[in-house]
Amino acid sequence: MIRTALVAALLLPACGPQTADPAAPEESGPALQTSPQMSSTSPCTAQLYYADTDNDGFGDGSTEWLTCEPTTGWILQSGDCDDSDDSVHPGAVDSPCDNVDADCSGSAAQGVAAIGVTTYPSAQAAIVSAGPSDIVEVCPGVHEVAATLHDLGGLTIRSSSGNPDDTVFRQPEVHEGEEILLVSGDLTVEGIGFDGSVSDAGLVIEAGVAEQAVTLRNCVFDDFYDNVITARGDTHLVVEDSRFLEGSRNAISADGLTDRSSVSITGSVFTDNGSGFVHGLIHSTGACPSFTISDSEITGTWYALNPLLYIGRADDLPFEVLIEDTIIEDNRASDTNYATGLLHLEGWGHAPDSDGPQPSSLTVRGGRISGNEVDFGAAIYVESGSDHISVTLDEVDFGTGAGANTGDDLHYLGTNYPLDGTVSLSCDSAGGCL
Repeated sequence: MIRTALVAALLLPACGPQTADPAAPEESGPALQTSPQMSSTSPCTAQLYYADTDNDGFGDGSTEWLTCEPTTGWILQSGDCDDSDDSVHPGAVDSPCDNVDADCSGSAAQGVAAIGVTTYPSAQAAIVSAGPSDIVEVCPGVHEVAATLHDLGGLTIRSSSGNPDDTVFRQPEVHEGEEILLVSGDLTVEGIGFDGSVSDAGLVIEAGVAEQAVTLRNCVFDDFYDNVITARGDTHLVVEDSRFLEGSRNAISADGLTDRSSVSITGSVFTDNGSGFVHGLIHSTGACPSFTISDSEITGTWYALNPLLYIGRADDLPFEVLIEDTIIEDNRASDTNYATGLLHLEGWGHAPDSDGPQPSSLTVRGGRISGNEVDFGAAIYVESGSDHISVTLDEVDFGTGAGANTGDDLHYLGTNYPLDGTVSLSCDSAGGCL
């Protein structure tokens, strides 16, 4: 009887506190222990726990602790193949761009682009396979793209690196002369470079069935012969933190936009653009009512045929132009037969049976318009007969001495106004410029 009781006592697990086995390896965790609160008549049930150092919900399978009462940092779920990185665990999205086995499947994803967990052998294949609200992530490299996309419904195309200098779209030579992307619908492009050495255009935005928003963020457009961006229809075009380099014609052609559209440019750089036969950085003879340029730079650009910004109206629709905290410097408008300055606004007609053009405005707030070479016209030129256009300058630096503009600074309704230093004034057809 005594022997039976002794054997039973040896087989029952201990329920009091126990210490770790000093001979056990550190990575194996503490030795088996039970809860000190449990009574000697209620044996605990020990389970294997795993160290979760990065707190991603998956433990390192090589660290085991058989215990009834784990401490913080030990969990029941194993499977983590890198417990020092919380982005690596079963179920994580495995990008093809970093050669990391993020989902712990045993191998890194293959391909050069991805939509979620699905990888593609080319950026073109991923883009044309994308659906509404998808995010296409593209790996660094030069990618041949010539895609037509409609009814995008919130598609995002972005580089995995966030660097437009190492993730570049260019058109295949077999499609030479066409656009890289032809789209309609809501679209966001982030961190992509566009190489125009093969194509005539980078991005063409067609008229959609409803108002559409196209955002280009942290992009680079380089070496285009024709229009870099052509926008049509009810499009709200937003350009943020982007660069337009070495273009020959329009950076943005807005001629096809309607009165339910807008163009907004923020934090962007236009430099070393232009040639002898071009229209301007932004050209609009359509109905777009709103243009905003803020915190941007326009430098080193030469245009002969038309100015940097040209807005001309053939109808009675109003427009508002706001240029804020922007540097317009060291540019040239050179052809005495055509070029009429850097910023040119005019209303050269109105719709039949209308009361004439409605009030429109140009507001320049802060920033600098200096050091430009204007052979004909003026830095700001409002055409004679465009009585409905008012001009407001608020603390704008026109430079002095060698830093001033060559030629006139402001031409308003037939009168030239030389400006010097930092200027604030308002112009309207009733009182001129005061």
